[in-house]
Amino acid sequence: MYAFLLALSLNIDSLSIGVNYGLRKIKISFPALITIVMMSLGALTLSFSIGHIIFSFVSIFVSKMISSFLLISLGCVLFAQTLMNIHYPAASEAFIIKKIKIKPLNIIVNIVREPENADIDHSGVIDFKEAIYIGSALSIDALTIGLSLAAYQIHLPGFLILTAVTNFSFLVCGELIGKFVGKFISENKLKMAASITLILLGLTKLA
Repeated sequence: MYAFLLALSLNIDSLSIGVNYGLRKIKISFPALITIVMMSLGALTLSFSIGHIIFSFVSIFVSKMISSFLLISLGCVLFAQTLMNIHYPAASEAFIIKKIKIKPLNIIVNIVREPENADIDHSGVIDFKEAIYIGSALSIDALTIGLSLAAYQIHLPGFLILTAVTNFSFLVCGELIGKFVGKFISENKLKMAASITLILLGLTKLA
């Protein structure tokens, strides 16, 4: 049950992105879907491996405390971002949520709040290259979740399958929902629910 809720919270952004694209009649190509999913799985596997090494040197109690702190922190950040989107929608149009610096190339990649900005060429279709833009944002959250998986010794292969199915389904279903009933769904409410779930999951593991 814990793993299921964690997978839902991790991939709720995929659902909101799909809804946004559906509303704007932007189609996510199949290669783009696979790219986004694989990037999230790669980030999970990487952080799980790192976490497994780190937590092997500390006690189970300390590892669970660290993991709970990471989940609660991620939930609080998502909660704060959602409140900003609600109260300052116009001011946050170009609000940067992720900044990735590639030092060897001296390049900084800014990933902004609005997901439709990933349609760089305005073709109405998210292709492979543009999917990397989306996958980068989603993968950073996955890095935090991966560390938590290592601390709680959750079965990684099973969670990867669950995440892949959930992520893919949310993107596809979100796009369909956006086309037909997206105007009745609040993206901010979805993200609020996800952030609260992450905080609660972190708190329950402190007990």
